[in-house]
Amino acid sequence: MTAFSPRLQELRRVARDVKSPTDFMLYLRHFLAFSLFIVVCFARAQAQQPETTEKKVENPIGAAEEQRKSLRQTPPTKLTIIAQPGAGAERKVEITSEKQQEEGNVVIATGNVQVSDGEILIIADRVTYNNNTGDVLAEGEVYFEQQGQRLTGDLIEFNYKTRRGTIRNPTAFTSRTPDGTMIVVDAKRADKTGSDTYNLDSAALTACQEKVPKWSFTAKRARIRLDHRVKVYNAFFRIKNIPALYLPYASISISKKDRSSGFLLPSSGSSSIKGRTVHLAYFQTLGRSADLLVRTDVFSKRGVGLGFDFRARTDENSRIAFGSFLVFDRLLGPKYLPNCDRATLGDQCKLPDQGGSSFYVDAVQYFKNGFVAVADVNITSSFDFRQVFSDNILTAISPEERSIFYLNKNWRSFSFNALFGEQSVFVANSIVKTRQLPSIEISQRSTKVSEKFPAYFSFGAALEGVRRSETSADRFDLKTPSIVQRLDLAPRLTFPLKSFAGFTLTPSVGVRSTFYSDSLDPVARQVVGQNLLRNYVDFDVDLRAPALAKVFHRRDGTPWFKHVIEPFVEYRRIAGIDEFDRTLPVDERDLIAETNEIEYGVSNRFFVKRKGTDGATPQTHELLDITLTQKYFFDPTFGGALREGQRNQFFPVNTLSGFAFAGVKRDVSPLNLKARLRPTQALFADVRLNYDTRFHGLRDFIVGGGISKGLFSFSQSWYYTRRIEVDKFSPDQLRYDPTTFPGNQFDVSAFVGNPARGPYGGFAISYDLRDRFFTGAPRERVFINLTTTTGWAWDCCSLNVQHVTFNAGFRNESRILFAFTLKGIGTFGTENFGQRRRR
Repeated sequence: MTAFSPRLQELRRVARDVKSPTDFMLYLRHFLAFSLFIVVCFARAQAQQPETTEKKVENPIGAAEEQRKSLRQTPPTKLTIIAQPGAGAERKVEITSEKQQEEGNVVIATGNVQVSDGEILIIADRVTYNNNTGDVLAEGEVYFEQQGQRLTGDLIEFNYKTRRGTIRNPTAFTSRTPDGTMIVVDAKRADKTGSDTYNLDSAALTACQEKVPKWSFTAKRARIRLDHRVKVYNAFFRIKNIPALYLPYASISISKKDRSSGFLLPSSGSSSIKGRTVHLAYFQTLGRSADLLVRTDVFSKRGVGLGFDFRARTDENSRIAFGSFLVFDRLLGPKYLPNCDRATLGDQCKLPDQGGSSFYVDAVQYFKNGFVAVADVNITSSFDFRQVFSDNILTAISPEERSIFYLNKNWRSFSFNALFGEQSVFVANSIVKTRQLPSIEISQRSTKVSEKFPAYFSFGAALEGVRRSETSADRFDLKTPSIVQRLDLAPRLTFPLKSFAGFTLTPSVGVRSTFYSDSLDPVARQVVGQNLLRNYVDFDVDLRAPALAKVFHRRDGTPWFKHVIEPFVEYRRIAGIDEFDRTLPVDERDLIAETNEIEYGVSNRFFVKRKGTDGATPQTHELLDITLTQKYFFDPTFGGALREGQRNQFFPVNTLSGFAFAGVKRDVSPLNLKARLRPTQALFADVRLNYDTRFHGLRDFIVGGGISKGLFSFSQSWYYTRRIEVDKFSPDQLRYDPTTFPGNQFDVSAFVGNPARGPYGGFAISYDLRDRFFTGAPRERVFINLTTTTGWAWDCCSLNVQHVTFNAGFRNESRILFAFTLKGIGTFGTENFGQRRRR
């Protein structure tokens, strides 16, 4: 391969600097994809000369605006002749150069020559053009452009009639990649064999802007059909021009779509109960907006898993994804308990078969008439299957499963909702299932009755078929008929009164009637076919006192901070629910009890002045917010709904805190504190706690905080609960408040670096600090989950490795995920498939 002059280097920079899209180089972003796909099948290594990459790619990104102007816009001398390539041709060829001469049908042009027919442009030092045949011979420092296809070379032989030709020592540039990265391709020879087909000899590809690229691809031969397919022969993937992978042959689609079908790289992990795990998957595109992932997981101690994931985009805003996973357990590994006397115990020595299946749907569809349909399904054949074979700790330990189909439309102040769903909750060996099939609801948000009457009206109405079942092992503890009819109607009026002396009073009153076709026998706890009509009145008064504010100043008189005190009081009375125990508990509509309560609290807010986003104009920001809230209950039995000695969760005791506190009769709730501190935009801290004023002890708290500054970020949360010992109780009564339990978990995460440039890394860990079980027995402190991430991003590629370990008591597991990204080409690795595709 010949040496190159500085002007040719400038020409190549000119070709590279043009930013418009190119059709010619569509295959570049797919070239690496088929290479990594084939490496799964081929592992031979064979030497090949790397000269094409090292020779030509020498800082291909640079400013060449002046050279581009001189070459393509303002030639020194403009002598123009019109040459028509044959009779009947629709296009005329225009030749512009410093000097031209004609010899019959042949035109010889020299000096900044430009040849164009409006579609194809050739720039060279010397051009010989045959007006009769349409042949062009361009020599010297050559530049070729056709509908976004841009190349430079030493010599071009081209025919304007057939649109075929040959380019010697071509260098091509394109930024038509998914991320806009500039890709450079060199070759010894490029033959344009048709309007959209090319043959390349000794081709080399890279996106690295340096003399010796970090990565490159070389191939003896390549055959390309634009926007269709590329075939390569005797290809190498190189790292610093050192052959790393050999591919004797590969073929891959190069259509305009960004995705291509093929096998994904295998991944592996280890588990204390599943052994060594190997994940294999095949990805199939289904047009431009759908794809299918088929996968196989092999567990060395258990068996084989088969699954699939389907995704599609039905329009710009809508999507659907669904999939399934099936495990054949006990095909591999031990099948009997160790040291078990099989002759005596027989099948009792067999290890349990925990195989099963799972299915999920995640879909959203927007319709032109304003309706929105949503599907959210996540079900498994058994809780044991989910604990053992789920791919993350949250799914493994979650006690809930759901199948929900939802239809919604909002117009003006109205809302229509239709729900078809079932939810299952696993508690120890018990399963509680509730179902709404169907549930049709129409509601109206608060709307002013009239301009003359200061009242706001809202209502909700629902017609539903509900069901509930409770099972322990194989025994039904509670089972309702397939459909229990429930009709609910709840209108409400709100009267915002005019403020007086800064006080604002807002009363509201609502009535609610709910009809049940069946009810519950509170003694036998069985469903009886007796109707139940529940009516109650809900009266609420919200009182807001005038806020107290004061501005504190520094010694020099400048404002320091502003303190605002905002007290509030709310009274609520719910009356008429005298048969709470007969109501079938399905959802929040049913878990409403009588109450006569008052809620009171005060908010303290501190404001400071900070520089705005423009860095100059000061703006007011909230530095600290502290809110204290407590409830007083005039009726601590809630109309007889409270059951002492067990956890009670019903409205309105579940509105103050996320933690239950109604386990014993009490006049006052725990004191609830919420505080948030944000001294700077990059630093924050939160505190949530409940202090029991009756038993004089801290019940629970959550502390969180974090900082994000430049390349560094850090966050942590500490969740703590404790058992409250009940005093002044006789020995035959409770020793502990049944709504309290021990808990002590610490989560922390940190990250440093920029994932887009240079080295980076981070970790996230969850640790269980409890030293006692719920029963009081001692236990060891253990970590729950640990995820570490490290990587390095260069200008043209990046590598990311992630290690995930979690310990859920019954399951100790770890796996390694990695992603290798070649900019302009794509990302390859194992982070996108497992027992359920991550989205």
